[in-house]
Amino acid sequence: MSLPSIQRVFLQSVAESDPDGHFVEVDNIQTYYRIAIPQHHKTLLQNQQPLPYEPHKPVILCLHHILGNQYTWRFQMQPLADATGCHVISYDRVCFGFTERPVQWEEGKNPYTQVAAVEFAVRLLIQLGYGMKKVVFVGVSADQGNF
Repeated sequence: MSLPSIQRVFLQSVAESDPDGHFVEVDNIQTYYRIAIPQHHKTLLQNQQPLPYEPHKPVILCLHHILGNQYTWRFQMQPLADATGCHVISYDRVCFGFTERPVQWEEGKNPYTQVAAVEFAVRLLIQLGYGMKKVVFVGVSADQGNF
């Protein structure tokens, strides 16, 4: 069994200051994320009651801007979950925040391309158990130019 990379150890140690953050491995990349669930779901969980099955509810995936990270969404996630009744996920995209920064990859598998970013988001949702849900993407841009 090999030891974790220094990068992984460092990122995990820094992220420990956020009790709501978690790591999951997606495509051999340690990925940092948060999930906000509606407050009424939290109450049910605390009372050890099952969550309502709501197949029509999508999951909301928040995407940060180019120089941001999942922390960009810290004030919006819970209100958005409560208002919509949906689970809301934000994550540090590859190379941002506490998500690992790969320096080597197989030929044709560059994780820093736009196509790879979309595929990565899909695999993250599958890994977190939301693979069969419809997804609503919410994004923010650092660009203040014309749209």
